[in-house]
Amino acid sequence: MMETGYIIDKKYEIVKEIGRGGTSIVYLARHRILGNDWAVKEVCKEDCLYYDILKQGLIRETNILKKLDHPNLPKIIDIIIKDDSLLIIMEYIEGKTLKQILDMEGVIPENQVICWGRQICDVLLYLHGRRPPVIYRDLKPSNIILNSEGKLILIDFGTAKEYRNEGQEDTVYLGTKGYAAPEQYGGIGKTDERTDIYCFGVTVYHLLTGRSPNQPPYKIYPIRRWNPDFSPGLESLIIKCTQENPDERYQSCFELKYALDFLEENTNTIYHQEKRKILLWGLLLCGMVICFIFSFACGRTIIQKREHMVEQYIKQAEKSLSEEYIQENYINALKISPSSEEIYESLLKHYVKVNDFKMEDAVYLMNILENSEMNDGKSVLEALREKNPDVYCEFCYGIGVGYFYYMDGAVGKKEAQGWFDDVCDTQANRFSEEKKRRASLYSTIAEYYGAFVVTGADSSGERETKDYGDFFSTICELNQISLNEDSPESEVAAAYYISKEVAVEIGNFAQYFLNTEDITMDRLLDEIDKISAEYHTDLEAKNGIRVDRISVLKHFKAEEEINQLENLVDDARKKVRLAAKKSEGESLMG
Repeated sequence: MMETGYIIDKKYEIVKEIGRGGTSIVYLARHRILGNDWAVKEVCKEDCLYYDILKQGLIRETNILKKLDHPNLPKIIDIIIKDDSLLIIMEYIEGKTLKQILDMEGVIPENQVICWGRQICDVLLYLHGRRPPVIYRDLKPSNIILNSEGKLILIDFGTAKEYRNEGQEDTVYLGTKGYAAPEQYGGIGKTDERTDIYCFGVTVYHLLTGRSPNQPPYKIYPIRRWNPDFSPGLESLIIKCTQENPDERYQSCFELKYALDFLEENTNTIYHQEKRKILLWGLLLCGMVICFIFSFACGRTIIQKREHMVEQYIKQAEKSLSEEYIQENYINALKISPSSEEIYESLLKHYVKVNDFKMEDAVYLMNILENSEMNDGKSVLEALREKNPDVYCEFCYGIGVGYFYYMDGAVGKKEAQGWFDDVCDTQANRFSEEKKRRASLYSTIAEYYGAFVVTGADSSGERETKDYGDFFSTICELNQISLNEDSPESEVAAAYYISKEVAVEIGNFAQYFLNTEDITMDRLLDEIDKISAEYHTDLEAKNGIRVDRISVLKHFKAEEEINQLENLVDDARKKVRLAAKKSEGESLMG
């Protein structure tokens, strides 16, 4: 035991003891230089019969926690291993454990318990969503702190483990008697996510009833035995969580969170069932009316459940670090709702990254779409095109832009063509006509890349009808975009990327354009001036008059982005003038 004033590792000074358990003591310590507070957990060898086992568990706890980052989990700062003890330096969380609150208040109101339950589910979802999943295994009121902000923090990861599906049973009992699931007793089974669900059910039972499961009657009864005012939906949830057979519990915290979110609906369903039993005889007509109303409500409920499940799958995909898990969640969401706009918006945001759309991102995206085939054999995109053509056009346009602008080189532009063609070929009611016009222009530019730009020769047999004159005309049409300070964000983004594209294409192919009949240096510079006009007179230079697109873009885009665009424009002007001098020299030589 450490006294007040004791110095740890020349850095942490013990302030006072703040907690004590069967195998450890927790102290409040202060950093001697920084002055901030930390919690120190001490386990002494002489006070612990199974010190070596506990020591391994604490080291495992540290290794697990240092890889985690969640607002409901403490942060581990340091671990100090001595000959006779082990110290863990961790984030100090000011507050009371739920056990302390329970001891003061006797029971916790149902609404509060449900609110806390959702927080606990969120952190368990995070732990179980790791690869490999982290199984906590010791959820109980004394291991949950309520901080001053009303947030629950899970502490004491000494019994947690990283779950690997290897088939063998757990051979060591780890957990707290009464709260632990049956499979936590060595040799009975293997602990997994469902183990934490059992512990969750027992914890909620204790908070609601005030009856500890490790005290008489040592049994989990239906909660309405203790208080008939408890909702039957919550009673049903706890019963399902605490089934001895893991296969009869909720199979994931995702299912559990869903059940928590729809407790009121579940309660109403149970009440309806009880009423129907009473009214069944002699009230057949009324029963038919009730059934009709109930069926209508169920229809709406099914839609709400599907939308909620899709939302949860999207959230899991967006926050996961495992590509396999990301794809699995997106596929599950698409199978539930293949025409959901939210899924396709999330897919674009996740995979089609601005200026960083790699071929591997495209492969991952296509793998998700190809593995979400419908029951009738149609692809998910075919189904989307039929049911929601507006969303289909937005999705295809987004991928096309990704290939065209964000994937370097001619390969990206060639790949973009098919997506833009789909936009042009799809009849949609709300999709922007301006975007459809741009899609057609982008497709045409991509076609030039496939035809002759890549090699400088007509590789497609189309040179007779299409040449660099057509190419330049298409660029000019694309460059016809108006912008003002009230323009929507989508138009600003389009103007910025179109401006970059025009500058790059004119600069790269200036010589080819000038070798084409009717295209002069002035025509090329006029198109560049639409982006950023030069000063044409001394008066303009003196007054700083610049009526151009970049002047407006400066109100929306970062300085770095504007500098990049201005550099591209300046480079294009130089290339045009050099190409013009070269052409003039060749004419004189001729």
